[in-house]
Amino acid sequence: MTADVHIAVEGPMGAGKTGLAQRLSASLGTRLLLEQPAENPFLADFYTRSPHPALATEISFLLQRHAQWRSISLHQGVVSDFYGAKGEIFAPLTLPPAELTLYRQVVQAIDSRPPTPDLLIFLHAPLDTLWARVQRRHASYEARLRYDYLRQVSAAYAQWRAQYPGLCLDFATDQVDFVADPSHYKQILTCVSDVLPTRNETPSP
Repeated sequence: MTADVHIAVEGPMGAGKTGLAQRLSASLGTRLLLEQPAENPFLADFYTRSPHPALATEISFLLQRHAQWRSISLHQGVVSDFYGAKGEIFAPLTLPPAELTLYRQVVQAIDSRPPTPDLLIFLHAPLDTLWARVQRRHASYEARLRYDYLRQVSAAYAQWRAQYPGLCLDFATDQVDFVADPSHYKQILTCVSDVLPTRNETPSP
């Protein structure tokens, strides 16, 4: 596949995005770009406070992603554990109409148009599996995440995936354990290699 390939790994919380992005980046020799939820100063309050600081949370993530994409050259190739415009998924879910309009005005004002990935890898799992994984990782900003909110997020992701127009691979991570089973990861890597243009280098497992 081409050396400047851009792969985005997406899916709801607990799907396994970061782990897969890290492995793919190492195998393909690309830059690794990770979302930084712990650096969003509003996220913990979003999960615990009422009313939630949803607009501040979404704008903070928007500016974070905008800065990340501006800091890299796609000529290096990049694997990210997020889709650049993932605000398209979360903002309609978390913001009331007036704030959603304002959010979209901010997107336009900063000209936040992240590159479209050459390949999207969409990870999904049953809701109870996602919930169990989120609970196990004990992230401080997720300590008060509600099961019902995760259900809404999972449904929003499924709807977004159904409408996504680009090249995409789907993996059910309750059936594919790319962390514990090397053969499962090799299957994913083979699928990625098969759908992207060839290059001289051979990805290392």
